[in-house]
Amino acid sequence: MKIGAGRWRPGLLGLIPVLAFGLIVVATPSVARQGQPISSAQGHAQVVAQGVSTLPAGEAVWRVVYHTIEPDREPAALAADPQFMLVDQGALLLEDAAGEPEKLLGQGEATFAGPEPERFGTALDDRPAGYYALDVVAPAEVDEAGAGFPVYAGTPFASPSGERDLKLIRDVLVPEESATIAPTEPGAPILVLATLGMITVDAADGGEPVALRVGQAAEFSGEVTVRGEGLAPATFVAAVIGRAVPDAAGTPVASPVAADLGTVAVRLHACPVGMRPGESNTTLCPPDFNAVSLNLIHMLDGGQERNLGAPTADEFDLRWTNLPAGDYLLRATGFGPGLDRFFIAGLAGAAGDAARGYPAGPDGGYQVPIAAGETSFQLDVYAFLSRDELPPGTPIARAAAAVRQDTGAIAVRVFACPTVGLFSFDPLACALATPPFDVSLASVVLAAPLTLANTSPGAEGYQRWTDLAAGTYILQVPLLPAATVAYFVIESPAVTLLADGTGYAVTVGEAGDIAIDLYTVGPEPLPPTAVATVAPTPNPATLDSDGDGLTDDAERNIRGTNPTLWDTDGDGISDGTETQAGTDPLTPNTATAAVDSDSDGLPDADEAAIGTDPANPDTDGDGWLDGNEILLGSGPLDPASFPQPP
Repeated sequence: MKIGAGRWRPGLLGLIPVLAFGLIVVATPSVARQGQPISSAQGHAQVVAQGVSTLPAGEAVWRVVYHTIEPDREPAALAADPQFMLVDQGALLLEDAAGEPEKLLGQGEATFAGPEPERFGTALDDRPAGYYALDVVAPAEVDEAGAGFPVYAGTPFASPSGERDLKLIRDVLVPEESATIAPTEPGAPILVLATLGMITVDAADGGEPVALRVGQAAEFSGEVTVRGEGLAPATFVAAVIGRAVPDAAGTPVASPVAADLGTVAVRLHACPVGMRPGESNTTLCPPDFNAVSLNLIHMLDGGQERNLGAPTADEFDLRWTNLPAGDYLLRATGFGPGLDRFFIAGLAGAAGDAARGYPAGPDGGYQVPIAAGETSFQLDVYAFLSRDELPPGTPIARAAAAVRQDTGAIAVRVFACPTVGLFSFDPLACALATPPFDVSLASVVLAAPLTLANTSPGAEGYQRWTDLAAGTYILQVPLLPAATVAYFVIESPAVTLLADGTGYAVTVGEAGDIAIDLYTVGPEPLPPTAVATVAPTPNPATLDSDGDGLTDDAERNIRGTNPTLWDTDGDGISDGTETQAGTDPLTPNTATAAVDSDSDGLPDADEAAIGTDPANPDTDGDGWLDGNEILLGSGPLDPASFPQPP
């Protein structure tokens, strides 16, 4: 197993639109022929791209390279080798050598590109197109990334002979849920790439579990189990080398291709009090996003259910997307004021009398069958009050303010601070960032994360997500501005750092609209006394600027010591050590104050205060003892400064 940190981007890095649903892994037998399974995808994992290719002779290596194509430019020449192409941002138009369009890939879509003499790509719209290229190359070619950014290079393995079936498998996991990917060619490793959130991978080869954040990749031997981590949904892809494909004289073997994925879009309506389900229509029942809260349930074999959660929202509709074929059920989890049942015309009910509508709860609901030829549903959902004794047409008794209540907006603007790091952060050194960059917003109430492409421009450089339902959202940065390596937000009651450091939790509610200034900073070496792990933003409660074992807050407000000096009283003992030992960090310890370990004429305590090395008599190496330089007025820390003759 080998791990690579793709693109070295903190937080989220590449976005693939995902569904915020739970995963139940169902044990399904693999179809096998000649002792090999045809598909490695198990449970509800999907094969999103597939191709046939001959691998390099002898040894081969898995490789991942990230490419960016700028908009408004001539088509870019792309690598012509066989590879999986997974679009991370924007939209990518693939063209052949004659300039004829071949495929149009949107964000989150993938394809297998076979060997071609020439291949070109164009970024559509006004956004850069970014994509991951996953391929198998000879070890000598692994560093030939061209104009791309190397993300991962694996360990050489014995290359299987003949033409091979290659598959790219994708799945989406909520925290603590898992999926299994099975190998189909003994000895050929499985490549796993995290494309959203954070995952942990356990391999059957007995190695330690490996944690991968977005943009990181690793390879594994044998069957692997992938588990979602953190607080937000996670997405991954796995590239698998499959069985040999027989030639024309052999027996043909069918290989699965990516299934058509479905969409369920609903528009919510609030009907007047007293209206019966059969009387509901879009004229008498106005749209209302808060009329009813719905969940979509995937009905699995054996009576098991997988809750896909709440949908994502656009200006008018709520949507669940990327749904594999199968039977689904729409259920209500709650209603707006004055409403207690919902009704959908034209769909069969799961229990009871569907014509009367269903209340909230696990019983009942409307069936949505997604199958080949019928993958898209546009549904009007009517919510009403089940009071049959009232005459039909009674005017609605709900305040207009109830429409779209409990919604808010999040506005974000991104600053680039490439010349400073977290330890030297200065907002005056920052300016509004220049694209390309991206920010994402994920939540259990969103089936797919929102990006800056879903915002509207606001004042003073802010980009606004509007009409957000009340709740908690995860803010992350999948693509950082150029020359920056980390990002942070100054925390507030509505914006807090996640416990795992992968982003920020933003709460939409009574606080109303939330404005966030997001700072991206450049690299900065850690000071020798700093901890090895750097959080995206310094936490004032734990910050220890001088590394003496006392937090800055404790030094200022409790001990009275200097938070920028390791040894405030200059006796050679750190403030933290003195506090732990029960001595006074503000009073020099005479027992140590006179010690001169390097015999340079300066006591160790003085050297600690000056900054010279108590174990080196000539700290700056200019040939003069530190003590003599202090005595004669030159600088013991500057090799160009030494005593001058009178």
